[in-house]
Amino acid sequence: MTEFDLRRQDCITAMSRLAEESVDLVVTSPPYNLGISYGNYSDRQDRRSYLDWCGEWAGQVRRVLRSDGSFFLNIGAAPSNPMLPHEIVMTLRDLFVLQNTIHWIRRATGPWLQVLARSAISSRSIRRDF
Repeated sequence: MTEFDLRRQDCITAMSRLAEESVDLVVTSPPYNLGISYGNYSDRQDRRSYLDWCGEWAGQVRRVLRSDGSFFLNIGAAPSNPMLPHEIVMTLRDLFVLQNTIHWIRRATGPWLQVLARSAISSRSIRRDF
């Protein structure tokens, strides 16, 4: 039987409590910093602070992810901010290698597709040809 350990906590704090290389899979869709209303979270940080924060949580992902693990990252963009996804990938380039990019137009997809990651990122130690 497959077991899942889902936690609803601040990601940096929660991952800092996990052992190194103890996670098989990370799937995340962090706030996009596009001014979206998330309730208690401010989605309008200055660009540098947002990218630094992305580097912090990604560093924890790298630390806890097994060497043969997988990391799927869903990141958003807007016509007013089209370079943000690329800047995030560049921020994470010392931690991960971008293997696949999947684009979709949200309004043209069914709800089941919304769980797919827009960008699939894997650790540098994993090299697979698909």
